[in-house]
Amino acid sequence: MITRGMLIESLLNAGVIKKSGRISPKVQEIFASRIFLLQQLVTFTNFLRYDASIHERLHCLIQNITEQPRCSCGNVLRMRTTGRYANTFATHCSNACTSKDKMVIQKRKDTNFVKYGAVTPLQRH
Repeated sequence: MITRGMLIESLLNAGVIKKSGRISPKVQEIFASRIFLLQQLVTFTNFLRYDASIHERLHCLIQNITEQPRCSCGNVLRMRTTGRYANTFATHCSNACTSKDKMVIQKRKDTNFVKYGAVTPLQRH
């Protein structure tokens, strides 16, 4: 059985992962010639959805994520691929779940109190 460290070392040697922790843009070409390495990656990240991308699997390996992230409602979370939070998992599956989160509700109340002096902006008067 291959360990996480051994797999990361093999990926570094193959040029899939750079020393900075970034993933090579030629990852598809590298795995095309090293099928065994791809099979090891899929085996090591078998907790992810069956249709998870290679990039998703690599980032889970690099970030030491060992189980599929889930929303508080139980839905599987997808990895963000673009923007400021690229290559991270969201904390909620939808805006509906975000708006029901107790921490988000409390933060909104605190922010409104600081900005407007009341828990909701309509209570200002």
